[in-house]
This record gives sequence, structure tokens and C-alpha cells, in this order.
Amino acid sequence: MSQPMRCRAVIVRAVPLLAVLAWLGCGGGAQASGGGRGNSSGAGNRSQVPTEVLRGQLEATLLENYLQIGLGNFEAYADSIARTGEVTLVGIGPGDLVEGTRPQDCSSGTARVTAAARRDGCNPARDPLPFRYGTPCRWGNSAQRPCLGLSSKNLHLHVSADGQTAWIFDELSFRVPHEGREAAMPLRFSAVFQRSMDRWIMAMAHMSYPVPDNITAALLQRGELVAPRPMSTLSDEPDIEPDLIAALSAILAPAVANGRQVSADDQAALVLFPDPRMEFHGSDIGDMPPLGKGLALAAAAPLPQDGFLPIEPDMGSTRSAIPAIRVEQPRVAHDRRSRIAWLAADVTITMDVRRQRQRLAMRLTAVFERRRRDAPWSPRLIHLSVPLTRAQIEARVLGAGLNASQSLLEL
Repeated sequence: MSQPMRCRAVIVRAVPLLAVLAWLGCGGGAQASGGGRGNSSGAGNRSQVPTEVLRGQLEATLLENYLQIGLGNFEAYADSIARTGEVTLVGIGPGDLVEGTRPQDCSSGTARVTAAARRDGCNPARDPLPFRYGTPCRWGNSAQRPCLGLSSKNLHLHVSADGQTAWIFDELSFRVPHEGREAAMPLRFSAVFQRSMDRWIMAMAHMSYPVPDNITAALLQRGELVAPRPMSTLSDEPDIEPDLIAALSAILAPAVANGRQVSADDQAALVLFPDPRMEFHGSDIGDMPPLGKGLALAAAAPLPQDGFLPIEPDMGSTRSAIPAIRVEQPRVAHDRRSRIAWLAADVTITMDVRRQRQRLAMRLTAVFERRRRDAPWSPRLIHLSVPLTRAQIEARVLGAGLNASQSLLEL
């Protein structure tokens, strides 16, 4: 294993300050997928701080956040979330949504926070993980002793040319002690950060648990998927919202199959469907199936009565109609200096399965870049997820899968 990966493994079991120092001593390790000349957007007023320094500071912020989440220090984690402007934090479960502005008096210890304020997005210091068992990983923990921790596996950083906005994607490993062993739960995490007072602060985040299409189809047919809490529309950028929605539609549901055009500027773009196998980078985006096509094929396939077997649908099949996709309740924000925009929205997929109309609710976050003022908006990151309840995730991660007993599914 390379030295950067060893350093990240140490970070998971370190106290916060030592974790950052350990990372700095190792020289980082994120993949160079943005920033500098290779990520120039032509924006003016560039930061005087070198891009690599900005990237290092952002990675240190992220790894510190992972530590604080693993340790259960949610107020420390929330310190990196923007206190001014609109914030959108999308979580794993149907009710995991924080949105709106975060007033100064909303922080713990400065004022009483009512239940209504928490419900309306005034409490970002909530646990983003679906469940917790066992002792958190701390400095000095034996490597043989299972502990609860969150670690980075595949971090990608992108910094705008002016150094004021950044977006990231990471594959996380959430490790939980279970029956004397350590269960590993894969998570996806994406976020948008803005530079403020020489710090990186988080304006949007999306954490999800990837679910294969055949599992989603089975839960949908059984009526066990819970509709996510609707987002509140944010229309501070009505002039660019239609362009962003159009850019999304061109990628997710092109009018002509395989009709997407991916330019040289889009080679660092990334699209994540809920199915962990459906991850598309750069030129692969031009060949990916429309959103929901694999799900529709999986849902239409015959399922055995004694359980749900893995389904590997033929993505090129034309026997199933392409599902209809609707983007609803968009929340749009825009940094005019960086010419970077980001969007969170509810997405509804409608499809006919065995002559019955089925609707599936997803959550979506996306980041867009405009290279020039007169250029179209290009998606840089699209992250889609199907919200699952704590019981559904526990049943799958802790070894029971979809064939778990009813009592486990009802926890």
C-alpha cells in the first residue's frame, strides 16, 4: 500500500489535531483531478494562495470532519458548515435533510433550539451516519480491536481557477463493530465548499448508501421504500435554473439513446447512479444508459417466490420503455466569481412494470461549471441516491440482506 493510504488509515484512529498533522506530514494523497492550469475556468480575481495549498487545506478539512463524525463530535463537525447563506445537506435516510440558512443563534450553546427550528434545518449538528455500535476509533486503539470509524478510500478534489469554490467526491468506509468483528459499510460522499476567512466551509453535501437496481426494484415492488422528505425550493437564481435543469436532462434522459456529446472539458466529470455498478467517468458518460433504464428492467424481470436473486439486466435491451424523469423542488446556488453552480433536487422516476404504474423517489445533487460567461453550463458531478431507512440498511449491512426476518426489518 502506498504511503498516502497508510497515512489515511492512521487518521481514522487519531485525535483531531494529531490527525491533521499526520496527514500534513504525509503530504496528502488525494487524486489530482482538478485545480491549477488543468482546471482553469477563465474566472478573474484568482486566489493568491497556491492551488496545491488550497487543495491540501480542503483535504485536511475533510479528513478532520470524518474524524469528528466517527468520534461523535457533531458540533465540531458542524463548525465546517456555512453559517451564512443557504445550506443543503442530504443524508442517507428519507428524513435526513438539512436546508435553509443557519442563523448564529442556531448553534448549540448559544440559544435554545426548538423542535420546529431543528426540523426546518436549523440544526446541522446531527449525526449523518445511519446507526452507531461499539467504541469509536481513537488514538491508541489496537488494530485487532473492532471500533467505529469513518475513513476515506478514494478522494477526488476539484478547486475552481479563482480558488474560491471547490467540490469533492469520496468513497467512504464506515466500519462498525458487530458480533466481535468489524462490518464495513460503503458510503458515497460529495460536497461543495466555499472559501471564507481563509477556511473551507461546506455549502452542500450528499451522503448516500449505494443500492443495486435489483434490490431497489424488490423494495419498490414490496412497497417498502419510504418517500423522502420533500425539499424546499430555492429560487435565488431563477435566471440559470432552467439552463441547469436542461443540462441535467441532456445527461440523465437524452432524447436520443446514446446521443450525449462529451467534450474534452468534461473528461473529469462524474455521474453516480444509485446502483454501485453504475458509475461513469468522462467519456463513459456518453455511453451510459438513461437513468432508470436498468431499474425498469430489473423491476420487470420475474422474481422467485423464495427470495430475491441478483439480476444483471441487459442495459442495451430495448424491450422496456425508458422511464419518465421529473426534477422537482430544485435548490440552486451560484458563485458568480468562480462561475460554479450547484443544485439539489427531488427526482421522481415513473415507469410501467407489469402494467402497473410505479413511481420511485430519489435525491439528486449536482455541480456545474461555466468556462466562459457565454458558454453553456457543463455538469461536473451528478450524485443520485435512493433513501433507505435505518432498518433496511442494518438488515443489508449486518449480514441479513433482503431475506432478513421480518422482526429485523421492523426494528
